[in-house]
Amino acid sequence: VIAHFKKMQKYIFILFFIISNFTFAQESKDETETYIKKFRKELRSKNINTFFVVKHIQYGGISITNIDEKNYCANDGVNYRMYAFWKDKNDYWLKVFDNCGGFIATKLEDKEAEKFYIENFEKIKLEEVERYKLKQDSISNGKTYSFISMQSHSPLRYFWCYKDSTVFKKVFNKYNLTTNEKSPNLNYTLNNNLSLVKLNIICEKIIEKYVKTENLMREQ
Repeated sequence: VIAHFKKMQKYIFILFFIISNFTFAQESKDETETYIKKFRKELRSKNINTFFVVKHIQYGGISITNIDEKNYCANDGVNYRMYAFWKDKNDYWLKVFDNCGGFIATKLEDKEAEKFYIENFEKIKLEEVERYKLKQDSISNGKTYSFISMQSHSPLRYFWCYKDSTVFKKVFNKYNLTTNEKSPNLNYTLNNNLSLVKLNIICEKIIEKYVKTENLMREQ
C-alpha cells in the first residue's frame, strides 16, 4: 500500500509539474506589457505623455471581432485585443494590438474618449468597481461575511492610464455591472455611475464603429 501511495505521489507530482509548466507557457505568451512599454516609448519620443490603453479579454472560442484571414492570430483559447487612445496636437488616434502584434494606427473623428479621460482622470484614478453584492455584509464572532455573486469566463476590462508622471492600472469584470430581479446587485447603481465604467462605454462604442468601418492592417 505504501509503495502504491509513493508511486501515486510521483505521478501526481509529475502531473502537477506538467500543468504548472503548461500554464506558465500560456501566460508567458501574453506580450501585453511589452507592447505597452514600447508604445509608451514611441509616444514619449513625440512628447506625448497622456494616453490610455484598454484591454478586452474574453475566455473561450468566441471571436471578439471579425478579422480576415491575413490578420488571423492564434489565441490559445483566450481572445484579447488592446486599444490605445491618445491625442497628438489636434488629432485623436486609436491603435489596436493583439497577441500577435500591432495594427497601423488610425485617426478618429470621435474625440469623446480622450476628452472624457482627461476631464475625469482624477476620478478614474480613485474609483474601483465593486463586486456583485447580494446583501449587506454581516459580522459574527468577530468575522465579517460577504455575500457576493460571481460568474466565470465573463468579459474583463483592463485599463493602463498615463498622464504626465502619473501611471496606474485598473481592472474590472463586466459581470459586476449587471443585475437581475431574482438576485439584485446592491452595487449596480454605484458601479454604473463610475467614470471608469462610463469611459469604457464610450470606448466600446468607438471600437465597435471602428472595427466595422475600418480595414485593420498589421504593422510590418
